[in-house]
Amino acid sequence: MPPKKKKGPAPSHQNTFAFQHNPKSKLTAKILASPNVGCCRHCTEKIEWRKKYRKYKPLTQPGICNRCRRRNIKAAYHTICDQCAVSVVGKKRTRLCAICTTAMTAKEAARANNPGEEKKTDEKIMEQMRTLSLRKRKALERKLAKEDQNDNDDEEEDDDGESS
Repeated sequence: MPPKKKKGPAPSHQNTFAFQHNPKSKLTAKILASPNVGCCRHCTEKIEWRKKYRKYKPLTQPGICNRCRRRNIKAAYHTICDQCAVSVVGKKRTRLCAICTTAMTAKEAARANNPGEEKKTDEKIMEQMRTLSLRKRKALERKLAKEDQNDNDDEEEDDDGESS
């Protein structure tokens, strides 16, 4: 096997320090204070990245929903309004991501509606785990990992079922 070739020269300028917001900026305070709700995990991470590196541009006027065509969108980068994001099919209630409009699982939907509560419960669990003995702590970690794995397997099965 021949050695791999480099695609080009090394970058001429490297960042010597990480980007930081202007701490006294009113716009920065407004951007960081704006809630990020109704989005899937992937879109939430994108929005958080935009906020972190000052790429987030808040809306100056309400946006138009792509489903109902009303001016209901208050948050930047959202494409459908909150009413259209929650759809009821028969007795089943599904939640769509307000940005990419993909269907979210029940766990993601609960996290999207209350992002702060999940962090609080995780912190409580971690604090309680510190008081446990090592044996019980490891057993609990294995149990939580197994539940997460089962949730991921269920999501994959749902994705396979939708494509047929």
